[in-house]
Amino acid sequence: MGWHWQRRRDYGPCGHNGVLTSHERQHNAARVSHASTVTLEPLVVVGTQAHATAHLLGYQPFRVWQASAKMHHMGTETATLSATAAKGRFGVAYMRAVCSQAGVGFDETEPDGDVLAVDGTIWFAEGPVRVQLKCTGQFRIDGGTTASWEAKPEWREKWNRCLVPVYFVIVMLDPDEQAAWLRHHDTGTHLTAAAFWVRVNQTSESGSVTVPKSQRLHAETLTLWRDDVISGHLSSGSGVSI
Repeated sequence: MGWHWQRRRDYGPCGHNGVLTSHERQHNAARVSHASTVTLEPLVVVGTQAHATAHLLGYQPFRVWQASAKMHHMGTETATLSATAAKGRFGVAYMRAVCSQAGVGFDETEPDGDVLAVDGTIWFAEGPVRVQLKCTGQFRIDGGTTASWEAKPEWREKWNRCLVPVYFVIVMLDPDEQAAWLRHHDTGTHLTAAAFWVRVNQTSESGSVTVPKSQRLHAETLTLWRDDVISGHLSSGSGVSI
């Protein structure tokens, strides 16, 4: 089976004075040949057997990964959340990450408290905005110019009763494979996702929510949302609270 290794800056010793004996080479060749599925990418590795394997494969530093099938197998044994629930948690985590980068707070709605058709509240100094989150793998990030999501009539009613801005956010997982949601590289961790948004209250629209992909969610988006809060205060001439 394959191995997983941490990385380090220096290649370090391997074998006796960095040279493998013929027995060590044969031993590691046998281990590589019996690996189920192994994917290789250039990267410094640690661990005696990993060093030996790297030498065996042309004296280049490698990280040795087991196939994604192994990851799916591990996930099946380890997971306690359904696929839908896992996506829901990922969507909230994505929103929290964007808010953290912007330096603003995000309060998730308690599971039994989702009576206003929103999943969380973002707090600015001037007031809050509310957010409805959907995390899905049914859309491609680079496919099309919009994404549509069916909205229940009661959602629309609740959003339009709200006196503070309400935004609908779709977090797109692409590809729709749980093992690929996070990819760990030499320079950091990459999320294979993107989010897009649209305001859904104070509008006459009905039916499905259409989210334009021109409105990508990032830290600067929260400045626009804060401006909506301030504009609401100025137009009403008074503070807004929830």
